[in-house]
Amino acid sequence: MLPAGFYYKTFKSPAWAWHRIYEPIIRAAAGLGRAPSLPDPDRYAQRYAHCDVLVVGAGPAGLGAALTAAETGARVILCDEQAEMGGSLLTETTATIDGTPHNSGSARRSRTWRSIRV
Repeated sequence: MLPAGFYYKTFKSPAWAWHRIYEPIIRAAAGLGRAPSLPDPDRYAQRYAHCDVLVVGAGPAGLGAALTAAETGARVILCDEQAEMGGSLLTETTATIDGTPHNSGSARRSRTWRSIRV
């Protein structure tokens, strides 16, 4: 057995040989090769993404916060535990968006939302 990090001391010189000789051999022995260029067909429980603003909760307040942040040009991620955005609006019967009932087709088209399913 070799201790972790042994190669940082063992293969220290000559410096030019690390990228050309030592690293490719070590990566091959560890089963690491070139990264695939095709999209990954598997599905995962988590996703790593980067944003300027993260809004947790896609209820009325979260939708408003995400819209306001997006209008400033920020990269926004809106996440919710439910599969459908809306929160309490999904069961509300009297709420309006821009003066129209929230569950009508025109209210849904009044704002453009892009949703990503993982």
